[in-house]
Amino acid sequence: MQLCETQHSMETELENVENMVQYLQHCNPILDLFPITFTAHIGTIGGFRLGRTATQVVEWDEINIALGQLALLLDMIQKRSRVQTTIHILSRGALSEIRQLNQHQHDTSTIYPLYRLESCVLQTMRRSVQFLGAVNCHSSETRTVVVDEFDYAILLLATLIETLATTLKCSDNPSWTSLHYQFLGQYSLIYDSQQELDWTLAMAHLLTNSQLLLLCLV
Repeated sequence: MQLCETQHSMETELENVENMVQYLQHCNPILDLFPITFTAHIGTIGGFRLGRTATQVVEWDEINIALGQLALLLDMIQKRSRVQTTIHILSRGALSEIRQLNQHQHDTSTIYPLYRLESCVLQTMRRSVQFLGAVNCHSSETRTVVVDEFDYAILLLATLIETLATTLKCSDNPSWTSLHYQFLGQYSLIYDSQQELDWTLAMAHLLTNSQLLLLCLV
């Protein structure tokens, strides 16, 4: 019974996200440059699926291409908005990366892969990550978690989206889903092969918010 209720909740959530994307596409044709759709819980960008479930095993090659499309979109938004941040996207298609300037030495930086190769063992690291509050999106707490390089790149991507949204005031939009960037709630940005649907739905919200960012530019 509980499983059925959870499934229904996820289906409703996905339908709401899809309706928002369709609304945004009617608002401005520039959004057609990065078409986003949803099929069976999985968001797509440019025709490439960003996520995987137990019933839809999407190869990582395709997911990496989708992440490359998202990276290109955010790179364009960041350059057009001229928002200053320590996070920069290196748009390189399916092998895109994220560069983070070191906090105390901005002349040095670290690069993280925005792609996952199943044949490679990714380096793990302990990082202090800021978690968004479950009720008030302006509250936060810092917690140290163990993530690999790919996970940390996704976290940086989400941080960049939040930074751009704050500057462009997109987060004031009632459709903005800051709640889904947290890691204490229902969906997680940290990939877990045992919780792929949760991660996939988190990716869907990243796609939707990226479209909202593009709308804020025009």
